[in-house]
Amino acid sequence: MARPLMTVDVNRAGIQRLVSATSLLTLTDDDMRGFIFPAIVTAHREQEKQIFASEGAEGGAGAWPRLSAAYAERKADAGRSGRTAVKGTKGKARTSALRALKRPISQKILVWSGEMRDRFTKDGHAGNIKRLVELVPGSRWLIQIGAASAIAGYHFSGTSKMPARDMITKSAAQLDALRRIVVARFQTKLDMFRRAQKGLSRTRPGGSMGGGTASRAASPSPSAAP
Repeated sequence: MARPLMTVDVNRAGIQRLVSATSLLTLTDDDMRGFIFPAIVTAHREQEKQIFASEGAEGGAGAWPRLSAAYAERKADAGRSGRTAVKGTKGKARTSALRALKRPISQKILVWSGEMRDRFTKDGHAGNIKRLVELVPGSRWLIQIGAASAIAGYHFSGTSKMPARDMITKSAAQLDALRRIVVARFQTKLDMFRRAQKGLSRTRPGGSMGGGTASRAASPSPSAAP
């Protein structure tokens, strides 16, 4: 009977470490919930603050159309006198206008009392939206961030009497900042993988990275052939 040319000693612990190290190259639910999602939510809020402060100029849709002369004067008068015009308003609109009296009147576009802006920019606001939806377990997620506001919806889309003022669309630079959050997490995991890789190569001197060792046997002699 011929003797084998090679014998392999499988190091099961080493293989398991290799599998664990390789898993570092993929995003997990922990990565999304513990790192990427919170970071994107925070970055988004800061970007919304920039968009509102610049009256749209920092966003992807560009600067918002200026206010009409009549409405600009109405805001200026309300700011000077500390009153708000509620004439002609009814129901919820009137209640909202009256409530706004308790807050300073801003002269910024899309900001009267600041309540709508706060829905986009303040963590913990009842109207702030932040959701992480797992579409495919362990491999695909959907991040939903924004604000629940019917008034913001009208401003975003515009009406027959009011131009659209987009407070949501990101600029190329803002989108790139969000992408860098994901890339940074991948880079961290790649660094972890490289460190794990070095650890594997030191687990058994003379062994392979896969965790096994191999030794070559002598070639079979003619008399040992079958």
